[in-house]
Amino acid sequence: MKRIIWIILGLSVVFISKAADNKTGVYFYEAGMYGPAKLFFLKQLQSTEGNNAENYYYLGSSYLMLGKADSAAFYFEEGIKTHPSHPLNYVGKGMLSLKNDATAAERQFKEAEGMKGYRKNVAVELAIARAYLYVRDENAVKTAIEKAKKYDATNPEIYLVEGDMLIQEKQPGEACTCYDMAIYYDASCIPAYLKQAAVYGPTNKASALASVNKAIENFPDFPGSYYCKGELHRMAGDYGKAVKAYARYMNTGLQTTEHMLHYASCLYFNEQYAEALPVLETVVAAEPDNIVGRRLQAYIYAETKPGEEGVEWIRKFVETTSPEDLIAQDYVCYAKGLAGIMDYANALKQYQKALAVDKEKNTLYLEMADLQMKMKDYANALQNYEQYFREEKQLSAEELLKFGKCYYSLGNADSIPETRQRELHLADSVFTLLTEAVPSSYVGYFWRARTNSQLDPESTQGLAKPYYEKIIEITQSNPQRYAGELVESYKYLAYYNYIHEDLPAAKEYFGKVLQVTPDDEVALKALQELK
Repeated sequence: MKRIIWIILGLSVVFISKAADNKTGVYFYEAGMYGPAKLFFLKQLQSTEGNNAENYYYLGSSYLMLGKADSAAFYFEEGIKTHPSHPLNYVGKGMLSLKNDATAAERQFKEAEGMKGYRKNVAVELAIARAYLYVRDENAVKTAIEKAKKYDATNPEIYLVEGDMLIQEKQPGEACTCYDMAIYYDASCIPAYLKQAAVYGPTNKASALASVNKAIENFPDFPGSYYCKGELHRMAGDYGKAVKAYARYMNTGLQTTEHMLHYASCLYFNEQYAEALPVLETVVAAEPDNIVGRRLQAYIYAETKPGEEGVEWIRKFVETTSPEDLIAQDYVCYAKGLAGIMDYANALKQYQKALAVDKEKNTLYLEMADLQMKMKDYANALQNYEQYFREEKQLSAEELLKFGKCYYSLGNADSIPETRQRELHLADSVFTLLTEAVPSSYVGYFWRARTNSQLDPESTQGLAKPYYEKIIEITQSNPQRYAGELVESYKYLAYYNYIHEDLPAAKEYFGKVLQVTPDDEVALKALQELK
């Protein structure tokens, strides 16, 4: 009797020891991270001690979850061939049969349940439960879970599988209760923390991070927790923190292409271009047709390479990628590159292509208008500014300035007096809004002054006078910084007083011009004549 007990204990120790060796891979698998789980178990099988049934089962299951049924079948068969007395790969083979031959699958499951040394075994029942979960047979999942609970209701993995079933049934709250139960029975149940984080992530980042940090606290050597932490920061747009978390994971050799692209995208958005490029080069070297990798690579070179060289990268990407695979931002990046080398006409064409892909990108109208202002195409610039402003509830001070300057430039270029007056009055109205939005800034008053100077070109009415006086009031405390604005204001007021025959005031303002710019020829000549 004692001999039998020791044999049973010995079998248990071997089973647990192997599970401990596989712990990192199992955690990946149970956390739903099938890519790194696959890579882990492939490495395990290549090692001298890695040829065990569990490795084959988890490797086959990982392949199946990744949509590679043929590879899954191969490893389940290898597991049965090399370890015919271990039940897990029979369950795996049954999982493959479930969709097309449920009777054959059930036969495999019964064979696994009846194997010597594994009768009434929780791990076997949970593997069967996962098989039924794969084909979304919730009733069969529940039956297998109830069996497992009869054998050992304190096993935390039972509640992991039950939680996964509830997630599949779209009951996230109840699922998290199950994950709590798993943690209750084993405080170091890392997959439970990570699954809770996945549930909380979209709506409650703080709770999600708390769960991930608990996983790290309990098992700091599990790299998957750092990846999950990086994902949470990435989804929240906190790219700097995402990069730091991903970095703890990226040197494991278990990162998938998707993981590398997430890391590279965060490096890109965090403007760590030098760090992103080697990651992207690895991806593109392994997968030359990977669109996301090529896209980010082109974006970075378009941003960092000078002139034509940078434009060539994004041009090549756009021209060698199928139109249905291009996104609006591809055309925007190309447009910005072309604008950078002052090819404004072709830049506008790319912006129009971007809008054809995504009509909701309202900011593109603003960018197009800015280019048209540089091209002195004020009428079309105005149309695009107006299109942009129609969709915006509130304009920023910078946007008001652009809009006003467009009307101002259009008015100055207009040779028809009636429309010129109307456009300048509209410019003045916009600049008035700017002064109201930022009353402490000189900018709105400066452009009101210039606009009213155009409306009163002989300065006889003094329309610009109050605005130039306001500019002086705001800027005179810092004449070095605002030299240009002060000189323009003083000259206007000097001329205004001159034509209104207030010569002392005119001399005073010309004198102030010389206080700012002592060699100003206009002021020197005027003062000479006014002596």
